[in-house]
Amino acid sequence: MFTPALLLTAGFGAAVASGAIATQINVQSGTDGVLATTSLYGTDFGLVLAPEQYTKADGTTATRNVLRMAFAHGQINGLCVAQPQSIGPFSVVLILTATDKDASTWEIKADNIVIDLTQAKGQLNLNGVVNTSGGFTNPEVLIGADSSAITVGTPPLTGWGGTGLGGQFGWWGIKAGVAKFGPITANVEELNILGGLQLPNLSLTVAPKGTTCPAPAVPSGRPG
Repeated sequence: MFTPALLLTAGFGAAVASGAIATQINVQSGTDGVLATTSLYGTDFGLVLAPEQYTKADGTTATRNVLRMAFAHGQINGLCVAQPQSIGPFSVVLILTATDKDASTWEIKADNIVIDLTQAKGQLNLNGVVNTSGGFTNPEVLIGADSSAITVGTPPLTGWGGTGLGGQFGWWGIKAGVAKFGPITANVEELNILGGLQLPNLSLTVAPKGTTCPAPAVPSGRPG
């Protein structure tokens, strides 16, 4: 079941206003949202190929493979999410933006970011200790060093301090100490921010069907 755009807008705004520190954005059945950002930078990075069950537009369920990307601690240089929604007979797009319109700053701070992608375009730079594997097989491979860290492996992610990203034995994955990804335009099935979140200049609007996020700017400078 999806949440109508107007209710989601009101609920999300109220949560931010009340100081809620964890949020989740789910796209509507069978329809990916679009995420655009100038740059996503973070420490303790993991990326796995994982199976995900989803509901198609006709109400039936199916399984597809997604790229599940996670940062324990992240900084985001401008953010736009465009999510198609239906309100009764009307099709609209919920647009969430948070930006200071400065491509040299990473103004959004977030902890424990998990994103399910079906398609993404951008440049990915890895640093620190980088490990590629044919599959992560146990939840002791940590993304982050504290007790609330996200882990890579089986069983799948279960929430705050989740026990894994759902990487399957023999499947592909990457782990790195530091990662910088951008500019990014991606089709997103799910975005979870399970830790602290700061969203400056938050804007939530309901736009006509077909509206999407503008192309992200090329980043300048370095994350703080």
